[in-house]
Amino acid sequence: MENIEKEEKLLLTINEMASFSGLGKTTAYKLAKRDDFPCVIIGNKKMAIKSQLDNWFINHIGESI
Repeated sequence: MENIEKEEKLLLTINEMASFSGLGKTTAYKLAKRDDFPCVIIGNKKMAIKSQLDNWFINHIGESI
C-alpha cells in the first residue's frame, strides 16, 4: 500500500485534525462531538472531513467553541 501524506488524505483522525488545525486534543475531541462538525463515523472511530474544516471554522468565527 502506498504511503499517503496527510495533505492527500480525505479524512483525518481527531488527533490528526487537532495537529492540522493547531488545536489541543481536548478541544478537537469536544468539537468532534458537536452535531454540526464535519465528521463521519467509520466503525467506532470519528474521522474529520478535511475538505470541510476550513469552511466550518470560517462559519463559526466569533463563536465560543
